[in-house]
Amino acid sequence: MRAGVSWWDDERILWYERAAAECSFHRRLSEYVQSHLDKGKPIHEAGCGLGHVAEILFHDGFDITASDRDPAAIAQASWRSSLDIFSLRDACDLPYSPQLLLIFFGRISEGDNLHRFLENTERIICILSEHSGQGVNTGRKGSAETERFLHENGIRYSKESFEIPFPQPLLSLSEAEKFIEQSYGRKFVDTLIPFAEKAEGRYPLILRNDKKCTLFDIRKEES
Repeated sequence: MRAGVSWWDDERILWYERAAAECSFHRRLSEYVQSHLDKGKPIHEAGCGLGHVAEILFHDGFDITASDRDPAAIAQASWRSSLDIFSLRDACDLPYSPQLLLIFFGRISEGDNLHRFLENTERIICILSEHSGQGVNTGRKGSAETERFLHENGIRYSKESFEIPFPQPLLSLSEAEKFIEQSYGRKFVDTLIPFAEKAEGRYPLILRNDKKCTLFDIRKEES
């Protein structure tokens, strides 16, 4: 899929921004990322989505630009942050950057993604979601497939796993059902709806999600 294809609609943006505002998920995620970055070298984040981590890194003094192929995501990131670091760009057409950041971008083992990315960078910091935050396997592939691919191709890497709460505030049980259906698929509504708990404050429900992640620090071999 190329630039101009929109996955983010108004409802998905509302849900995500609501969750981001109610917890420290992106601050904590950026701390894991920062421990692997060289602050003296430029960074480009591909598939940045709504741009929360890029915004935090920028304000923490990193030289970062970010892009996504989704025009709605880039519009929201630019509007919310008031920064000019975001651009509409497909991951097949990235600028050279010494450090490439991929957060929940997808599987770098698909096709020739990894080798194409390594042509335009010295180092890839890739964070994958294990898609099992409520302890339920949603059937999406996670880090095991990527690690196997890296081994088979002789790519040098290190990795670490971590977990950060990223609960979703919701207004009602019907909204919770709609959120689960759009995020995971209709067949997971009955399985995941019990994780929607009563909460105090502006939002009467919280869908718990202890987001399990794996960070791969991938280095290009010196020629």
